[in-house]
Amino acid sequence: APVLYKLDPHRRFLPSSPYGGKNYASNTAGTTHNTQYLFYFFDKIEKSDLKDYKEYFKLYNARFIAEEPCFGAVGYDTLKTVMTDEDIFGGDDAMWTYHSKTNPALRRELFDYVCEFTEKILGKFKNGEDKYFKLKYIQCEWIRMTMERARREKWFCSGLIYWMLNDCWPAASGWALIDYYTRPKSGFYAFKRVSKPVMISLDCENGKYKAYLCCDGAFGGKMTIRGYALDAQGKICGEIPETEVCAEDNTTKCVLDVDAETLPAHHIMTVQVESEGKLIDRAFYKNGDLEISPCGGIKLVSAKDGIAEVTADRYILVTELLGDAVFEDNYFTMLPGEVRKIPYRSSSENTEISVAAYTV
Repeated sequence: APVLYKLDPHRRFLPSSPYGGKNYASNTAGTTHNTQYLFYFFDKIEKSDLKDYKEYFKLYNARFIAEEPCFGAVGYDTLKTVMTDEDIFGGDDAMWTYHSKTNPALRRELFDYVCEFTEKILGKFKNGEDKYFKLKYIQCEWIRMTMERARREKWFCSGLIYWMLNDCWPAASGWALIDYYTRPKSGFYAFKRVSKPVMISLDCENGKYKAYLCCDGAFGGKMTIRGYALDAQGKICGEIPETEVCAEDNTTKCVLDVDAETLPAHHIMTVQVESEGKLIDRAFYKNGDLEISPCGGIKLVSAKDGIAEVTADRYILVTELLGDAVFEDNYFTMLPGEVRKIPYRSSSENTEISVAAYTV
């Protein structure tokens, strides 16, 4: 500090991070690191069924979150560079643990906590393939949930930085959004979605489901809000009347408010925002945990000339495009009858593209 004051006395700076407030990592002043709650969270993982995880994470909003952790497994093509199929899908976690950096201060291996957290949120692992998918998707859910929360709290929370952008080694289940070989992980696509200038999110507050429209910068204007309730078979079982709203520049506001009793515990509510007939964003909310299973109802119509076309005949919570390619979008939801065309790029013209689907 004395050197900075001497050489650059007119520039304001923070002497450390986190910094500010009366307590370390204050929620109400300065910056905070949300890694500080991991030790408490790991203790909670061992003692709780985590059905209240969405409410628990609300406790860790802050003025500026300078570090937010977000673990998740890498894609198959990267994993195959350091692990065999038996390592990936078999019952022995030795190689998963070896390639997932831990913290010696923890009572257990970090990967053990990741597995327990993932199972309690997304459901028990049915087999090796199911386990691998959920270890990938948990990062998407973490970022979706925390970033939606931060943007709903615009003007209280002024920013959030995830740890971290990219890997410096071929980690199996690490913190990065982009892996060592620059392939995006599920969290990358979640972050891309929740960082759009116009975003919508759903939350449950005091017995009400509320949709918040966040408009950062000068992207406001007339928009349409649509909402649907979906049953366990992925069919639309209820609709919320279409609402026209005016999205004001640089604001967040509640644009939908319905009684929670309209949505049974095993159903999902989804809401979307459109502008001039074009889908801008879509969000969902489910009570309790988010237990998911593989499902049909998804079809890859074609994958050629850098465009993958998929269709759905039921609600799909997670559409996963697979292949050694970088997709413009991935891990997205689909409504019954919806058609999506997703651009992608690959180093090979013969890259094989496939699709998988999971839902509640």
